[in-house]
Amino acid sequence: MKKFISMMMIFLLVSVPAQYLAATAKQPQKLGAQINNTIAIAAATGANQQGTALMYVVLQGQPAKLAVVDIVKNELIDTKNLGDSTSAWGLMVDKSNTVWIGGTPTEHLYSYNPDTRVLKDCGKASGKLSSSIHDLEEGRMARFMEEPPMAAMFLNM
Repeated sequence: MKKFISMMMIFLLVSVPAQYLAATAKQPQKLGAQINNTIAIAAATGANQQGTALMYVVLQGQPAKLAVVDIVKNELIDTKNLGDSTSAWGLMVDKSNTVWIGGTPTEHLYSYNPDTRVLKDCGKASGKLSSSIHDLEEGRMARFMEEPPMAAMFLNM
């Protein structure tokens, strides 16, 4: 009998708080956009046609993102997903202020226009064996072929 009473007391102690909590539980609150890109891989600076000083930062994640920051106001003004890329090593701003991004592991080349805020996927830069664009320079692109037997660095002129 003592065992039965002890079991009933434990049951009451456990079940009452559970019922109370279920009736008074708070609803989830929306805190804003989920942070899914936290590692800055590359950065470059440039400007738009209005002369606004901009910083372009590539954030690693699924998908990788390009973040555009107004340097003077210290404000995030745009973000763009980089397709199926999870990172990007190559990042440069050319003479016309177009931003070029080399995606990894897709080896897709992206361009971003800071005036229209349009990101364009220019496609895969080379054949099926390449996996990343490691460096971009106006007129040249270095890419890395990871799969043997052609594991090497190539430079396009």
